[in-house]
Amino acid sequence: MTCFVVGILASCSNNSQSSSSSADSSTTQKPADPIAEKGLDLVSTNDCFGCHNVAVKVKGPAYQDVANRYKDSSASIVDTLAQRVIRGTTGRWDTAVMTPHPNLSMEDARTMVKYVLSLKQ
Repeated sequence: MTCFVVGILASCSNNSQSSSSSADSSTTQKPADPIAEKGLDLVSTNDCFGCHNVAVKVKGPAYQDVANRYKDSSASIVDTLAQRVIRGTTGRWDTAVMTPHPNLSMEDARTMVKYVLSLKQ
């Protein structure tokens, strides 16, 4: 049992280092738009970089892939995506599951989505 607990703790420790390095490599360039910059700050202080990276698929899609998927969408997509962040989703990107983030306000979720959408290429 002790080995199991130690293994779990080591795994969690490695994941936090991994998400930390994902955030570090993803936040080297601050957005020029102040709303997108606030969104990056919110993404960085929440658990987002544990499953996402700007350019590389981790557990969830790369933020640039999300931005490119919705680049021609209307402004209402911001509300739709913000609701998905708050409620969680499944099956939107293969079998990836995004856990709900019910403690986020709709305003903060919108700001985070605006940051992600600002990354379109």
